[in-house]
Amino acid sequence: MEVTGETDGPCAAVIGLGLNLFLSEIEAESIDQAWTDLSKIAGSPSLARNKLAASLLNALLPVIAEYEGVGIGAYLDEWRGYDCLKDRAATLYIGQQQFEGIVEGIDNNGMLLIKRPDGNVQAFASGEVSFNRASHAFAG
Repeated sequence: MEVTGETDGPCAAVIGLGLNLFLSEIEAESIDQAWTDLSKIAGSPSLARNKLAASLLNALLPVIAEYEGVGIGAYLDEWRGYDCLKDRAATLYIGQQQFEGIVEGIDNNGMLLIKRPDGNVQAFASGEVSFNRASHAFAG
């Protein structure tokens, strides 16, 4: 997701979602991390791409439309319930700086919480997060 705009004012967001519909074993040979595709999950090799895109849009657009009125607070519990990256080692890149630590989830404003090696938890509003580049977990 990319966001531009004012901290306490109007903003615009670009939301991207990447899904592997089907990858052959030959195509997947060069992938150096864990992966799956929807055909494996669904147990069907012939999922309809347009139908999938329509289903995603039908689910996403109402949430996006109501978000401006209700804000992140309406979604925090659900987000935290699905947060599969919590407690994982990560590296956050902001420009030329990098911050390593353990993901602690998000705060009530949607900022990413990272527990740093010194034990302090730091909140970040932006940056690029990498999980496969994180060299090691920090004991906390």
